[in-house]
Amino acid sequence: MSTGATPYSLAFGTEAVLPVEIEFPAMRLASANFLPSDSAAYAEAQLADLDALDEERIRALQHLQIYRQRMARAYDKKVLPRPFLEGYLVLRQVTKLRAGQPMTKFEPNWEGPYIIHKVYGNGCYELADLNEEAIPVPKNGKFLKLWYGGAK
Repeated sequence: MSTGATPYSLAFGTEAVLPVEIEFPAMRLASANFLPSDSAAYAEAQLADLDALDEERIRALQHLQIYRQRMARAYDKKVLPRPFLEGYLVLRQVTKLRAGQPMTKFEPNWEGPYIIHKVYGNGCYELADLNEEAIPVPKNGKFLKLWYGGAK
């Protein structure tokens, strides 16, 4: 649905033909001159499909971009921004790679709490640990959530 084409057609330039469709010709094969009895027309149709393959891939890419924009708009209508103010206690999402070592499934997904030290525009926040030492790299608000464990 996202590209408007099958993966097979994007890879090979034509739709897959099942063995059953060769034995009992389907309507799409008969109308496109894909019958094995007419091998010259079949070869010509395959070459025409291969010539149009780049155009089909570009069309699929454009269709995919439109689909992603529609999905993003639908998501943005329902999502509510989470504004944090200075002094709020938050948890920070743990990144998947920590010092080059992959996380195991039993490790926590969130760490903290941290204090919102400074609020930048567009949902960007500077954090500080509980000792008020600032963490130099700002974090996006989508990787933060409120901590309800009490006051610091």
